Amino acid sequence: MSKIFAAYAGISDPGDLISEFDEAKDAQDMEDARIQGKEAQSKIVRSKNEDFLKLTELGDDGLLSIVADGSGSGNAGFQPAGIIANNITKSIKRLYARDKKTLFEHMPIFLEEACLAANEALVAFKIGNEELYGGFASTVTGFLLHRSGNACLFHAGNSRLYFIRDGKILQVTKDQTEGQALLDKGIFKSDEEYYMSAERLRLRNGLGVFADPYVVTGKFVMKQSDVAVLTTDGVHYSINQDAIRDTVLASQSPDQACQLIVEESLKMNAYYKDNITIAVVQYLGGV
Repeated sequence: MSKIFAAYAGISDPGDLISEFDEAKDAQDMEDARIQGKEAQSKIVRSKNEDFLKLTELGDDGLLSIVADGSGSGNAGFQPAGIIANNITKSIKRLYARDKKTLFEHMPIFLEEACLAANEALVAFKIGNEELYGGFASTVTGFLLHRSGNACLFHAGNSRLYFIRDGKILQVTKDQTEGQALLDKGIFKSDEEYYMSAERLRLRNGLGVFADPYVVTGKFVMKQSDVAVLTTDGVHYSINQDAIRDTVLASQSPDQACQLIVEESLKMNAYYKDNITIAVVQYLGGV
């Protein structure tokens, strides 16, 4: 792994991550996803894992991190979240190989276009076979980080990006759900009411949800020792952001933080059964 990043992943069923790549028969993508990280293994919360995680180093220049939470796969065999993450990654890798300077100078537009192209891939499945793929949809949240610390997020749905600096945590992304809209309007009076509602799961945006989704992008800068955390809703609807922060800060490494957060999420998952996926990326400083 590059000395610029320390990136590790915790997932509720690591076997599904591997089998997705086996289907694709893409050895390079498998190696990219491993990124010398360690998956935190735990019991499966659902019989089928529709979460997907992908971490990809771009030479010595950067890191692309993605979490996606799919739905509607049924017996189709393909996983919407895997289709989304792989398509975005391949688009960015092609751009990097062609002109990395332009890619890192214009991250928002290239990340948005990569997400929209991935959305078209899901829509093509739906058009091709409505019976098998008509329910295909996925959230996606991720970021592209350059070795300089310059970064850009991309987001659609209700997976999340958190940012930790100087002992404080910030939820960077906002859930694009019916429940969040009710919270914004004051109909829900508290975060607790939101988290207990079925509306927190009803997406107002996402890939495969609409033919022309809205992809949020935004630049930010990471300083040495800053930490970025990506989660699917199996994590952040189970434990709050302060618990995530406390666990990351008390851990000896991103690897340990992932394992502990997966374990804590499973303990709190009695009410809300879902797959659990988290990535913790610490920026060690560029050169």
